[in-house]
Amino acid sequence: MTRGMGAAIIAAKQDTREVHQMSEALEFVKDLFRNQLQLGDRADGLTETTSILEAIPEFDSVAAVNIVTAIEEELGVEIDDEDISGDLFETIGTLADFVQRKMES
Repeated sequence: MTRGMGAAIIAAKQDTREVHQMSEALEFVKDLFRNQLQLGDRADGLTETTSILEAIPEFDSVAAVNIVTAIEEELGVEIDDEDISGDLFETIGTLADFVQRKMES
């Protein structure tokens, strides 16, 4: 095996691992919405591009606090106030990205 081929295999494994971690974070977020907001089967239709504020009428400031608290409890992490912004709750994907970073820390 050539050095270039070995590097390509390592990069492909890294990409696969990152995709798996992102899908794990996405499923985690969908489960949060399913359980915290009682969305039930509606949570199955959430995608990375789903706008939280537009697509989920149940989402309000109380729901945001509940979601943040659930992330902290389930992942055993602390979320600083400065980590929380409107951008965090823009889409399911932005929240999943945040969760992925917390899973890695």
